[in-house]
Amino acid sequence: MDAKSQDPRARSGAARPTPRRASAERTSQSLGNSPADRPTTRRASAGQAGQPRNGSSAPRGRYAGGGASRTRCAGSNGPATQRPSRRARQASPTPTRRSSTRRPAAQQPRIPARLIVMVLAVLVIGVGIVNGVGALIGLFSPAPEEPAATSTTTATQASDTAQKDSDGPTSTPKSKWKKGTVPELFQTDPAWADDPYAGGTIGENGCGVTCMSMVYIALTGKTDMGPVEMAEFSEENDYVEANSTSWRFMTDGGAQLGLTVETLPDVASRISAEVEAGHPVIVNVGPGAFTKVGHYIVLVGVDDDGRIRIHNPNAPEDNETSWDLDTIMHDARNYWAFSA
Repeated sequence: MDAKSQDPRARSGAARPTPRRASAERTSQSLGNSPADRPTTRRASAGQAGQPRNGSSAPRGRYAGGGASRTRCAGSNGPATQRPSRRARQASPTPTRRSSTRRPAAQQPRIPARLIVMVLAVLVIGVGIVNGVGALIGLFSPAPEEPAATSTTTATQASDTAQKDSDGPTSTPKSKWKKGTVPELFQTDPAWADDPYAGGTIGENGCGVTCMSMVYIALTGKTDMGPVEMAEFSEENDYVEANSTSWRFMTDGGAQLGLTVETLPDVASRISAEVEAGHPVIVNVGPGAFTKVGHYIVLVGVDDDGRIRIHNPNAPEDNETSWDLDTIMHDARNYWAFSA
């Protein structure tokens, strides 16, 4: 067998470079160098790095004309980028990565339980001290003086005297007004004391009309003529004189109301007989035991001792006791006995 038949390239009929050499040749041709002119390159030693061999001025590199770097493809924009060597890549520090582990959140400081207990104890002790001091102050301080109870009693003029305390007396309620019983009615009762009458009020000038109301209720059993209605009746029929109730109101006014009226003489036996017979007697009195100027009262009964029980429309305390007829007659000016 001859040498030509043993060569594989001879069997193919043409000498064909290896693919790598062909690529190198194409690269050399693109740079203007033929394969014959490309210098042989070797890895330079450490002392000969960057020095040309065989007097060639071309820089050393893996490819001709490339130096230590590859050239870009034709048509690329910008300068060729240098690829770092393996040693340089190994020597370059590897960038550290941030740990994916998060830091634990900051914990809130805890207040010791002992401190809380101490603070509460101090507060309790402080409150106890304050209360104790207040108790001591109250123990040794003098008690406030209570105001002395006072009652206001006034006397008025113009034939009727009005005496009333700060609240006023309470009359027999209207629900208990009935025939045969003389109710206790007071001109100073707050229910009507401030109602107008005779240039003033019923509380000031209404003793005559209040006495007539008591007599009217006891004899008729009707409840339509209380002190207010009786005062209106007196004014409407002109029974008011000099800021007081005239004597005509007892006679003429009583007759208008349907009552039988008799003027009595100043005789004790006659007066006692009328009262014992159940005939109320209205008495007009002057200054003395019952008033300082002029006033009307009602004689309503006789007790076992022969003393007279009265209803004074201006003095509730006078109704709590019995009176000698002589005392009444000493102050009396006139008497009117009523019946129905």
